[in-house]
Amino acid sequence: MYDICIIGGGPAGMTAALYSARAGRSTVILEEKTFGGQMGETSMIENMPGSPNTEGWELAMKFSQQVMELPVEAIYEKAEKIESLTDHVKVTTSGGQEIEARRLILAIGVKRRRLGVPGEDLLTGKGISFCAVCDGAFFRGKDVAVVGGGNTALEDALYLSGICSRVYLVVRKDYFRGQEALQQRVREKENIEVCFETRITAVHGAGKVSSVTMESPTGSREVELAGVFVAIGLSPDTSLYGQVVDTTPEGYISTDERMQTSDPLIYAAGDIRSKEIRQIVTALGDGAIAAEMAGRSL
Repeated sequence: MYDICIIGGGPAGMTAALYSARAGRSTVILEEKTFGGQMGETSMIENMPGSPNTEGWELAMKFSQQVMELPVEAIYEKAEKIESLTDHVKVTTSGGQEIEARRLILAIGVKRRRLGVPGEDLLTGKGISFCAVCDGAFFRGKDVAVVGGGNTALEDALYLSGICSRVYLVVRKDYFRGQEALQQRVREKENIEVCFETRITAVHGAGKVSSVTMESPTGSREVELAGVFVAIGLSPDTSLYGQVVDTTPEGYISTDERMQTSDPLIYAAGDIRSKEIRQIVTALGDGAIAAEMAGRSL
């Protein structure tokens, strides 16, 4: 039996593994794909203290190398089932393994909702971004699109309007869902063009985004631009933990400041946790706290 089992190999999970192993606790980390999470899909990370202007995959590789130099066991399988027992937790993997640990840290992250259109998979990280603050500077002086009608999309459009030449704000409905104050600020920006009742149906480019196809009730048009920022929400997958720990109505895991969930054996860290800001630096802090608090409870 392990002291700590961590599900998820993104920034929060890797930090939890680092702190747990350095504290001398037997540690196992489950990662379905590759270490890094969404960090590995980011073209360039500029706001990481101490590591400015670093490719996302490069930072993910550095993180994983540091963790794997420690006595951490890595299992590349998907966690399929969690059982909270009297004094430990049992995790069943997609390969049929049953992993038992005295404490569990959930760091599985969330999935950003995607457009689901041709060209998106090929050009994600090559002009398609899910974080305006992270990647906006790469599009300085260029035309971009922001997709979405909520607060995040409005905030992204406003932020990018101070960097980019023109911002197309593509809204599926005929109205905004964001705050009225943000709506007013958007309307006052001369370089934000709001496109209501419009969808992006394809993204084009050879190696990088060059244009998109937009469809509206008036017809279809191709618009030349350099970047597409998708802000249509996050999607937590509650199938693994929804019956085990308390969640918010949106599906995020509720924790206290110690990262402890409603189950005293289970902690949560990173984007899957209910919180205001989801960035790499906040995930790192969550992971460190979760590992330290879980370890102290043993």
